[in-house]
Amino acid sequence: MDPQQPQQPPEQPAEPAPPPAPAPQTGWTPTPPPPQSGWVQPGAGRPQRSTAVTFAGVFLIVMGVLLALAGGACSLAGGAISGLPIEDTGGFANIIGGSLVALGIIILVFGIVSIVAAIGIFQGRQWGRWTGIVVSVVIVLFMLLGLLGSLSAAGDMSASIFSIVIGGLYAVTAWVLLQAGPQFQS
Repeated sequence: MDPQQPQQPPEQPAEPAPPPAPAPQTGWTPTPPPPQSGWVQPGAGRPQRSTAVTFAGVFLIVMGVLLALAGGACSLAGGAISGLPIEDTGGFANIIGGSLVALGIIILVFGIVSIVAAIGIFQGRQWGRWTGIVVSVVIVLFMLLGLLGSLSAAGDMSASIFSIVIGGLYAVTAWVLLQAGPQFQS
């Protein structure tokens, strides 16, 4: 130490600050909900219905109504043809009329099942989704058969275009419903 410098008192360490007092506990502290990933409708455990699935449901309802009307009309026409006197047609009217009634009933059933599938789709049910897929695939197969039949008829492209457009829309519907599995609950 140098004698000419005044002596300074030794530095004393600063007193540490006391820890902050804990907040009073009220007994229950709400915790925020965990963050959710994906599209989630508030209050539901499944993602919100996409626009494509909504399109599929609307398409199935519209086509179901049209199929039901066409099936009913086909059955009525077949019944009217079956009612023709046998002497005039030689029994051929009964065969054609019975076939039209049977075809009309099948079309009517497809229409009703299509509407029921669409209702299930709008409710977010797996059974609606799978019913819509099955109906769509079966109708695509029928449309392919109709396309092959219309291509064999020379010169009539309107039936071919109809089969391609409607079959294509049903194929898109089946594909959309196949891809949309997480949007549905059991």
